[in-house]
Amino acid sequence: METSQTIVESQIIELTGTSFNTFCEDISGMFGIDMKCVPLPVGHENVKQLQTRFQDLAVVYSARAEGALDSTLKLVFDQQGLFILAGVVAMQPEQIILEDVKSGSLEKAAKVSSLLQEVGTALIGACERVFSKGLDDHERITYTDTFIGNPWDNPQEKIGLAADEEFIFVQYEMTVGSYPAFKCGAVFPKTIFNGIPEPESDQVESDDQTAQEATDETAQIEPEQAAQEPAEENIEADAESTVQVEAEEETQIESEQAAQEPAEENIEPDTEPTEPTVQVEAEEESQIEPEQAAQEPPEQNIVTDTEQ
Repeated sequence: METSQTIVESQIIELTGTSFNTFCEDISGMFGIDMKCVPLPVGHENVKQLQTRFQDLAVVYSARAEGALDSTLKLVFDQQGLFILAGVVAMQPEQIILEDVKSGSLEKAAKVSSLLQEVGTALIGACERVFSKGLDDHERITYTDTFIGNPWDNPQEKIGLAADEEFIFVQYEMTVGSYPAFKCGAVFPKTIFNGIPEPESDQVESDDQTAQEATDETAQIEPEQAAQEPAEENIEADAESTVQVEAEEETQIESEQAAQEPAEENIEPDTEPTEPTVQVEAEEESQIEPEQAAQEPPEQNIVTDTEQ
């Protein structure tokens, strides 16, 4: 699995290649000449290794990158490249360009310094357009300086690279028309890769993976929930059964109560006197009255005898 720094390095290398190809398209469109750029192996190198590649005469462009890169970048062309590009921009005849490539010197290179500055401005402008679109948190890349000569005898003073500094060199082989191929490339300090965030595409893949994991978890939970649903239905059925039993018990109780009510009604008539009882009482009263009537005359007779 690639580390975060490896991913960032790959992104920077890809954007650099796109920048050099964009530069070729720009020069080709302006001057009507075919150009192509072929990538070479990327290396972790130092100044001594660069010296073996570019010999004692080269052009080094410096550019200040702000934002994500936050560093000074170096763009390098070898002796053949600087004379070919300067001659194409100056629209010199092919023969003169080939002679300068063959017998080029520091004096001749100094004469075309203004043309080489235009070349550097075009290359850095291509880098700015590409990195602005492709690198998160990038702000801008601006041209700062052009050095023409031998930068390797005192690299710290001439181009701002320490002799023992290790950096990432992204190199290419460029071809302009029918002229000989030449070497060029970009120097990136290793420290800039530590603070650059990973590309958004990797974040999108991570988000997709997270979403997939969430989907898998949901798919696993759904069968478990489905397995639990019958149990819930059984609970509801048990609840309905319980309600039915309770209803039957209530119905039975009401029936028993209804059966007891007639007995209570039968008790109430027993508290009232029945008709035969009333008749007996009436007969007793009728019998008592004649007896009382039979006793009254003697009282009257007693009064009468007294008077006599």
